[in-house]
Amino acid sequence: MSVKKEQAEKHRIYYCTFTCHKWLNLFEITKLHDHIYAWFDLMERQYRNQILGYVIMPNHLHLLLFVNEQSKTINQLIGNGKRFMPYYIHRNPVSGKWNLAESVIDYPHSSARFYETGEHSTYQVTAYSEAGVYEN
Repeated sequence: MSVKKEQAEKHRIYYCTFTCHKWLNLFEITKLHDHIYAWFDLMERQYRNQILGYVIMPNHLHLLLFVNEQSKTINQLIGNGKRFMPYYIHRNPVSGKWNLAESVIDYPHSSARFYETGEHSTYQVTAYSEAGVYEN
């Protein structure tokens, strides 16, 4: 269950777990491991936090993280990580062996255009900030 309360305390060790939508094996399917490690590097370099332990499973992540006094809050760090990972999912069609478009917003079978420009591509998605909100 997610905790919606702001955790503002710093100079503490936090144990965090987050899961993929509907427990789908998205970390494995998208080969997201290297991008999670890049997020770890960002938290250590930019915010001077320390990764004390982790486990990346196919559909969830456990993290033991020391958050220092100069860092963003744990809520902001986890939120940034969750946004950081979809960024790399959207890069998949334009990198590596695929190179299906010049830019992520040009690939028609992706939600990248919506998150970059606010315009929908082939399929209209719900913004992650509106997840769970339904209109009558």
